[in-house]
Amino acid sequence: MFRDRSRPVAGGHREWTRQTGASGTPVISHRGQHVTAGRVAFTIAHGREPEGQVRPSCTFPHCVEPSHQADRLMRDAARATLAEVA
Repeated sequence: MFRDRSRPVAGGHREWTRQTGASGTPVISHRGQHVTAGRVAFTIAHGREPEGQVRPSCTFPHCVEPSHQADRLMRDAARATLAEVA
């Protein structure tokens, strides 16, 4: 279902081809609830529910490539690593 609603684009990104919210955020309607496609993509890639907001870790606008999704825990860990290096 997810892959049928998106398509691969150059650079290893994935573009959403279906419903979006008012701000252009890709969404999926399931049993009367809207869930962002990024949350679904995150769960596909990581096998767990995300903590906090899911955002693409790349610069492609609204990318839904599962391997490009990061939750709050992942972003916090990346910031901590950068702070240790600096």
